[in-house]
Amino acid sequence: MEKIYDALIGFAKTIGTSILEAVAVLLVGIIIIKLSVLILKAIFSKSKVEGSIASFTISVARAVLTLFLFFFIMDIFNVDTTSVITIVAASGLAIGLALQDSISNLASGVIMMFTKPFKENDYVMIGGVEGTVKKIKITTTELSSADNIVIRVPNKNVVGSNISNFSERPTRRVDIAITVAPTSDIDKVFSILTETAKDSQYVLSIPESNAMISSLTEAGIEFKIRMWVQNSDYWTFRNIYFTEVLKKMQKEGIVLARRTLELSGNDEERRAK
Repeated sequence: MEKIYDALIGFAKTIGTSILEAVAVLLVGIIIIKLSVLILKAIFSKSKVEGSIASFTISVARAVLTLFLFFFIMDIFNVDTTSVITIVAASGLAIGLALQDSISNLASGVIMMFTKPFKENDYVMIGGVEGTVKKIKITTTELSSADNIVIRVPNKNVVGSNISNFSERPTRRVDIAITVAPTSDIDKVFSILTETAKDSQYVLSIPESNAMISSLTEAGIEFKIRMWVQNSDYWTFRNIYFTEVLKKMQKEGIVLARRTLELSGNDEERRAK
């Protein structure tokens, strides 16, 4: 009985010591990982490396260091890491099937680092989802929408979807369509659209602005004008242009077209009843 008691005491001491060592290593390891991440961020911030590449590299480094920390703690408890690796390798097919989406996202992230479809702070649309690129991580790309909602898109979806990058080019075309009443003075409308564009400090002289009548309907005449501005001025200019054009049209007595509702004979009968 005394031998069993001594054995239990010895086992408890051994396990207790191992737990204390593991906790100490875990805390030190977490601190080292955080310091390493901070150092990498500082290095990348002073270099010319793109933010998307920097964030992806930092994510990979954090994952690798965490994996090393895990195996180091296993070694403290005298767990044969070789056996663990062997078991993982033996069950690789099952794990691969379970993690195929994660592996696909990781591979897609690597592809994105080489193809560079966008970079951090670009405004993009990915498969119908749009926002400003904030981070490119190991498995996901993080966007921030115009109303400050965080959107996480799996990297495999990014690679497999159509991508519209609104920030890649320095200039952008602005298309404005306005429909006026059929009785409106066409020359006055053309004059208002073109002169407002010409007087704007945002509109570029090259390429030249172009105004046209795009369609004729019973409701009215649709005019369209195409202008080029600096990408950063796009939304500011649209707001200013609409405001100026509407003021001038009101001053000249030009009325915007109104939608009309056509009623069939059956509809009229039902209304009469």
